[in-house]
Amino acid sequence: MNINKVQLAGNIVRATEMRTTISGTSITSFSLAVNRNWKDKQGEKQKATEFVNCISWGKLAEVIHQYTVIGQNIYVEGRLETSSYQDKSGVKKYTTKVVVSEMQFGQKPKEYEQKSNVTKEDIPVIKDEPKKLIEDPVENSVENSVENSVENSVENSVEKDEVKVVDIKF
Repeated sequence: MNINKVQLAGNIVRATEMRTTISGTSITSFSLAVNRNWKDKQGEKQKATEFVNCISWGKLAEVIHQYTVIGQNIYVEGRLETSSYQDKSGVKKYTTKVVVSEMQFGQKPKEYEQKSNVTKEDIPVIKDEPKKLIEDPVENSVENSVENSVENSVENSVEKDEVKVVDIKF
């Protein structure tokens, strides 16, 4: 059995960086500080912080970039991914990051909450719903013209500015 699943809750430690692939897919990189607390053998409280690099893709990347701030607490789920590169001196280096597939917003820093006018209703909910495309009214009317006359159908749909929304499942 093989499982590659990561669950983290931590604070964003640097501004998110968003870029776009050639095909138009959004990618956002960010880092989380994840604290670990424990008591040592003497009963003294100890604290350690891990800094974890994360990356997200698509609509989730856009939401993370747009609605999170430095210091905000978030919960992420995803998988570990390790890649390698050669540094300037030719030495092979490895990096490991979390590829985020799910995320939940946590509390923003107090100083930000006082300045912000963003409400929960402003933040989009990402669901796996069918995507909607808008049909071209002229193209649609030409298809209808087989049943009716071409001139009549094109004139009517262009004059009325009809736009039809079609569900397409991927």
